[in-house]
Amino acid sequence: MNVGIIGGGLNGLALGLALRLFGIDFTIFERSSPPGAGGSGIYIWPQGVQILTALLGDTGLLAEGHCIDFLTTLSRSGDIIQSQPVRPHEQQIAAPACMFLRERLHAALLARVGAGCVVAGRACVGIRQDSGSATALFHDGGEATFDVIVGADGIHSAVRRALWPDRRAVDSGLGVSRGIVPFAHERLWDDHCQIFAGQHRRIVTYCTRAETHERYWFAAYTREANKPALGSAALAQRFDDFPPFLREMLAATRAEDTLEGVLRELPPCDTWSSGRVVLLGDSVHAQLPTIGYGLTLGLENGFMLAQALASGPFDIGQALRRYERRARARSQEIVELTRRFTELFYFADAPVSSQALQPLYERFTATLSSSPF
Repeated sequence: MNVGIIGGGLNGLALGLALRLFGIDFTIFERSSPPGAGGSGIYIWPQGVQILTALLGDTGLLAEGHCIDFLTTLSRSGDIIQSQPVRPHEQQIAAPACMFLRERLHAALLARVGAGCVVAGRACVGIRQDSGSATALFHDGGEATFDVIVGADGIHSAVRRALWPDRRAVDSGLGVSRGIVPFAHERLWDDHCQIFAGQHRRIVTYCTRAETHERYWFAAYTREANKPALGSAALAQRFDDFPPFLREMLAATRAEDTLEGVLRELPPCDTWSSGRVVLLGDSVHAQLPTIGYGLTLGLENGFMLAQALASGPFDIGQALRRYERRARARSQEIVELTRRFTELFYFADAPVSSQALQPLYERFTATLSSSPF
């Protein structure tokens, strides 16, 4: 079997490693040249770190990130509302959660996949398929034929657009700024994800490298639909009632280390595959980074997809539908929980409270405890 993967981001590279683990050949096509990570920071829950460790065969990747042990929600003024371990004792999960810089994680995965398996500068513009194969069409007039094609090309997926043109990302009503900065303060803790929640806005920050006090942050806020994201001056004004050390952290971040934009999401998709073509990751369940489970969910689903394709001999269509049945219910639950957390943090009129958070975290923990494998 030979699989074509459209998209050389984190999900595409991890899927390639999963396919290799099961003895399946693959080629990854990435529109950018050279392949790059984009974005700034990425959080991976223990479930995802376990998968990466299995794919890589060692724990060396953990050295590229920083382990996070607690999720701590604080008020706008910095008082603790709720704190809970990322790995509850009853789950007995060996792997930690980790915060990575995207570029470091991407480079590590790309090195393991091998440059020979990645074709850069090839943008997919269409799909053609028949009963025996699927063909990717590229912007330069070229094409490539495979037994299976996987669209791992993100929220604006060309593969999804080719097969389901009415499925489009929508404006979430949120804007965001993200940054990386060396910054230390006694009220910023290395082993916690700290969520400072104000009404209709929040600042979330993690340590990414303790020895250099390197820290990732994002500041998200409600905005009018179709309006641009806030620039640095307007952002500072929007968060001017947050603790001074947070405002100092944002101000200390260089412009070239800051990304500003609007957040988009993808309405739930009931169908993930058509013939010999299937979607993975943000191309099918793009969600807001409210609980940071997007990449972990993509890693889970990519491993399940590789398993399904390796579990023949039987019809490829059956294998893809089997993968879809296994992955969809858990994915829909995670997406629904993300929506509920988003409503609470950004759109509710009442301040965030422990009473409101606790049942959501309990449901989330129960969902994570039910292994998909």
